[in-house]
Amino acid sequence: IDYNIDYDDGTIFFKFPVYSQDENLNPTYIIADYETAGTSDDAYTYGGRAAAKMLGRKIEVGASYIHEGPTNGEADLTGVDATIQLPAGLEFKAEMAASQTNTAGTEADGQAYLAELTQSTENFNARVYVREQEEDFGLGQQNGSETATRKYGLDMNYRLSDHWRINGQA
Repeated sequence: IDYNIDYDDGTIFFKFPVYSQDENLNPTYIIADYETAGTSDDAYTYGGRAAAKMLGRKIEVGASYIHEGPTNGEADLTGVDATIQLPAGLEFKAEMAASQTNTAGTEADGQAYLAELTQSTENFNARVYVREQEEDFGLGQQNGSETATRKYGLDMNYRLSDHWRINGQA
């Protein structure tokens, strides 16, 4: 009841706006998941993530791997990430990933990274970030508007009361 799908045109129409961020300044994405029927049994898709928390759970370090084996090619994505809890409600997060694809004989490699510092208190949230995604990065799941971009930004949100907030972005 929140959306309409036009299967002939391959479009989705949302009946209400989908905001780019939630109230905690986290980005909001629309992800469409679908499956197709292949003609071969040789196509396997698998992946995993491992993470370890250390120093009293103040640091988390992780690694991810995804392999896609469609019938017309292969793709791999590897990534590492770290999150560090700092004093005064600060959190630092860094992520790096690389992908290699070979689809119908066309090879492509790409990389992406993110570094952000956030501060959260009862009435104030702020985030400063830098992120880049190369043109050939990913396995086709990324937001198309983020392809081949480098962004620097600052997001702030101050709650004056239960009904009033001040938001700012740069």
